Amino acid sequence: MIQAIARGQSLAGVELLPATFWQRLGLAEQATVGLREQSVAGLTAMQRPFPEGTFDINGGAAGLAITAVEPIRVQGRVVGLALVGSLLNRNYDIVDGLRDRTSVSTATLFAQDWRVSTNVPYQDGQTRAIGTRVSQEVAERVLIQQETFLGSANIIGVDYLTGYKPLYSFQKDLDSQALPIGIAYVGEPLTQVRQALMDLTLTGYGIGGGVLAIAALILIPVADSFSKPLQRLARFIQQVRDGNQGIRLPETQRQDEVGILFQELNQWCLP
Repeated sequence: MIQAIARGQSLAGVELLPATFWQRLGLAEQATVGLREQSVAGLTAMQRPFPEGTFDINGGAAGLAITAVEPIRVQGRVVGLALVGSLLNRNYDIVDGLRDRTSVSTATLFAQDWRVSTNVPYQDGQTRAIGTRVSQEVAERVLIQQETFLGSANIIGVDYLTGYKPLYSFQKDLDSQALPIGIAYVGEPLTQVRQALMDLTLTGYGIGGGVLAIAALILIPVADSFSKPLQRLARFIQQVRDGNQGIRLPETQRQDEVGILFQELNQWCLP
């Protein structure tokens, strides 16, 4: 905020603020999500979360907020700030709205590596997985390397096809070296992805089968138009070889190679 006054510019982004800040606003209960147990059995080290305390989330009591700061000017001088914001912890309108608008199955907002708003189901299958944390491979890529992560990831024991993107505070506008303070995520369970691919494959087979059926309806008569005359030709040659005289191939109106061959053989066989 001091930077906004000093620079006199509008700033916007997400902010990660401690529990004491939210207590003063009467929002401590909403902000305090806590750290929730999550099973790591059978997961590799990179599929498990970083050890607790790797990222500063105030023991699960910090609050992630989306904020905008607008300098107030009087006669060209900045004399104050207008600050608006919304606490994102346990605020499911964004993630559910994203799911409903895009048909993506799951969406999540993270404060650092910690889920504060999500529609990813918890391992009990009944509640949302808020309070759980992302895997080391994702946190390393997104929060430390500041890159987007696209690919398969294990989330609360389930494999998803995922996309994770870093979220920055307004400090990023002031300092290009500022690190992300959160993550935005969307993903589909791989079981659903595989089923969708299977459905597309079956649809493709259906289309392919239809195409083959149509092709068969066209090609079979065409093939017969060649095979039957060739069979007659084979019998004719066999009869000539056996010494039969005065035989002729049936007259044909064909103007292709087969028709021409029939005509020439009939001329050759004339007495």
